[in-house]
Parts: sequence; structure tokens; C-alpha cells
Amino acid sequence: MYEINDDGCWIFKGSKTKSGYAQCHSYNLHSKHSEVVVGAYKLSLYLKIRENSSHDLHLTPLSLYGDVHHSCKIRDCINPDHLIEISENLHGVMHNLGNLRIANSVLDELIDHYPHLEAEVNLLRDKL
Repeated sequence: MYEINDDGCWIFKGSKTKSGYAQCHSYNLHSKHSEVVVGAYKLSLYLKIRENSSHDLHLTPLSLYGDVHHSCKIRDCINPDHLIEISENLHGVMHNLGNLRIANSVLDELIDHYPHLEAEVNLLRDKL
């Protein structure tokens, strides 16, 4: 249930969260086969790891794996080659660095258009 876009993203065509992340229903093997909603992107990466692993990943609940970062920046992409398992802390840092780059780019444009405000803009930049 996905379409491949020009960038190689597998765009999930099923259910999505309010934030636009792909989600699906799965069975929780650790809770008497009860059904749970999981990130389809996380399940995709989990299945790829399982396929390339020598140990039984059924022994570890999906929820115990780290965060998943979309290297393509497309929230509904489920291509496991675009997904990176990372710690929650590192994931937060990566997103904050991305926001910082955007903020600095905007401030650079302000200085380009309003050179007389450079000192004030740089004071603002120091607070980022």
C-alpha cells in the first residue's frame, strides 16, 4: 500500500497520524496477540533489520527500539533505506540543528536585504 515517488520514497497510502506519519495495525506478540497501532515506518525498518539479522527480533518488542529518523524528511515514507534507527536524544538534536540552520538562513537573508540591521540581527543570532 505505497507509491514510489521520484526520490525513491515509498509513500504510504494507509492511515496516518495527525502529524502525517504512516501508521498501521499490528499484533503485539508480547501481550497475548493484542492488536496495536504502530508507526508503519518503524515496522518497515524493523522488518528490514529482522531480514538481515541472525537473532530472533521477536524477542524484543518493537517499542524498545530507538527512534526512527526519516533521512528523506518525508513523514509518510516507509522505504527502510530512508530510515535510520537513532536514540531519542540524538533525534531531538538533529531536528534542533535543522531548525537552527533554517533560522540562520533567514537571518542571513535579513542582513542581505537590510544591511543597516546587521548588528541587531547578530544579537538575535547569538540568542539562538
